[in-house]
Amino acid sequence: MSFEVSNIIQKAKFLRSLGCCSVCSLRLSGIPNNDNFHSAITNSDTIKNIFGDSESNQTSEICIICLGILQNEIQNSSVEKISREIKLSGFDSEVFTCTLNIPISVKLREKSISTFLNQKTKESHWNGPNINKYSVKEIWKMLILPKVEEMTSKRQTTSLASSPFSVNIFFSYSNDEIDCENL
Repeated sequence: MSFEVSNIIQKAKFLRSLGCCSVCSLRLSGIPNNDNFHSAITNSDTIKNIFGDSESNQTSEICIICLGILQNEIQNSSVEKISREIKLSGFDSEVFTCTLNIPISVKLREKSISTFLNQKTKESHWNGPNINKYSVKEIWKMLILPKVEEMTSKRQTTSLASSPFSVNIFFSYSNDEIDCENL
């Protein structure tokens, strides 16, 4: 199934109007998972052209889906903290593995918005099997880990066997339990 660019942009703008950050708006709008997706979410000119503001991912409003995990302010803070901890760890390994734990509320909110959009538009492709949406974890690793590698001069690997140095990241959300109860 192919999607028209104007349809994707219209959906992304609608998601943005609901309170999603630019990255979540794009990843949930039906934009295909490919090399162009990465360049779309990292290119400020593309973001500006789609959403019409120069700081569309840098906002005081926390995203209703990712809870800010994919927004610039938290990304920058994460890169600094992770890099500092890696340097302070004293490990001499040139490679590291990284695990990321996010609040269950992120998944619940993503499912809720997808259900809402399916009901509102009666379009199955908002949440259908034909759309491979990047997860928050995938995008976070795509955006953050290259910056951490650059700041630490260490390389991230996906194989646990190739590095005894593991970096474990935990994001928490104070209202996680409340979100679960509201199901």
